[in-house]
Amino acid sequence: MAHIPSRVLISSATFALGCGLVSAQASPLSTDTIQITGDDPAYGFNAGYNYQVVDLTVTDAAAFTFDVTRLIRLDTDAPLTMNVLAYLFRVGDVLPVNPTSQLDHENAADAVARISDGNPNGEAPVTATDLAAGPLTDGQYQLVIAPFDLFGSQGDQELTFSVTGGVLVLLPTTAQEMAQLAYSNGLGSRMAAGGAANTAGRQGRLSLATRNAAGTHGFRRASVSSGLAVAASSRGAGPAPGLVGNTYTWIEITGFELDDSATDRGIIGRGLQIGADWGIGDTWVAGLSFAVDAISSGGAGFTQEGVLRTIQPYVALEAGAFHGEASLLWGWGDFTQTSIGGTGTGESELRAASLSIGYDFAAWGDTVLTPSFAALYGEERITGTGGTLAGAAEMRVAFTELSLGTTLSRGFGNGLDGSIGVYGDWVDIGGDGVLVDELFADHGWSGRVAIGLSGEMPNGLGIQTSVELGGLGSDARAIRGALRVAFRF
Repeated sequence: MAHIPSRVLISSATFALGCGLVSAQASPLSTDTIQITGDDPAYGFNAGYNYQVVDLTVTDAAAFTFDVTRLIRLDTDAPLTMNVLAYLFRVGDVLPVNPTSQLDHENAADAVARISDGNPNGEAPVTATDLAAGPLTDGQYQLVIAPFDLFGSQGDQELTFSVTGGVLVLLPTTAQEMAQLAYSNGLGSRMAAGGAANTAGRQGRLSLATRNAAGTHGFRRASVSSGLAVAASSRGAGPAPGLVGNTYTWIEITGFELDDSATDRGIIGRGLQIGADWGIGDTWVAGLSFAVDAISSGGAGFTQEGVLRTIQPYVALEAGAFHGEASLLWGWGDFTQTSIGGTGTGESELRAASLSIGYDFAAWGDTVLTPSFAALYGEERITGTGGTLAGAAEMRVAFTELSLGTTLSRGFGNGLDGSIGVYGDWVDIGGDGVLVDELFADHGWSGRVAIGLSGEMPNGLGIQTSVELGGLGSDARAIRGALRVAFRF
């Protein structure tokens, strides 16, 4: 069975070679247990003379040792006394194809070092002897382990071994570190930018509805629209939550979670967005918002934590039953990434633009049906600034979202409105280079359901909340929520 590269430190591992079973438990230790069976890669000399290849990063070549502390026959648990041979090849070099015996590994032009442990059931670390491609230096290697069962007479075996001056994994390269940061940042920024666009559009519509209810605009519309109900004051003209003169202000608590099952990555964002807008004539408002999102992610041996700050001018239009919103967004982020290779820091710059339009149709009673279309495009540039990301080439991630759907909204009286929306979302996201582009699984069409509730309490307290469940039918499931509370001034 081909060796499966690890991305975590392994303390207790079982490789049922030829049976396809691999299990591992993360740990800071470098002692491993492997099983070698007669069904696995064999030297041509005898079908029972097998070997295994594991990943190894040498971190201190001068102190490097290899020691087999336990070697037993699996069917009887009886200790075995034969030598255990090990050979080191640099990652990227091709190992001998269909080797006849261990001498093919030992005499290969790319063989760096050889180790022979003649005391496989005792603690006696052995140093490496340089071979043709030596000497052994710090770096990433393939370690060939072959108990010297020349005639295949000892059956299936299990051995425990340890290394000093190295770890039994491949540490990620700088390019791989950068690709992981770009991947997590790209997903997190797409969610944050999409949420900010939704929030600004929603608050623009709520501003127009609030102005209508307060009698500060020349037209009246009782409908609710585009994904989340907006509650107009039932008290008629006069003060309304968030509105002072021609200035409408708002604060919204936001959050999202995304689970990408294709890459075993989870991303969580928690944020605060504040904004204000001003009426322009009877049909327009123009405003500006600021947001701060704390974003964290983890999975596949990497964790990221950081903060994304954004500024967003927006406009909203309402002309009869038609409404539309548009915004631009600029963002700056600082992130820290931790992996088995260490800790690195990076920065990001985000640019995005959004547009949404909808049209309200009166259905029955206080129910409104709103078909809508929305688009979002963004680009983010990620730069490594230190640690494992120092010197990494800048990476760019671009994303596009298109959404078609319809929302059913209804007023329930006493200032309470609710809505439910069903949408089809098309997403395209990718980055510079194969390393980052192959990580993105969030492509193509998926479904989304949104539920909203808003209203005004008798004491003048305005409350608005929304929940969206997206990525339905794709590998990347997402949930997004928001909560706004406003007071009469």
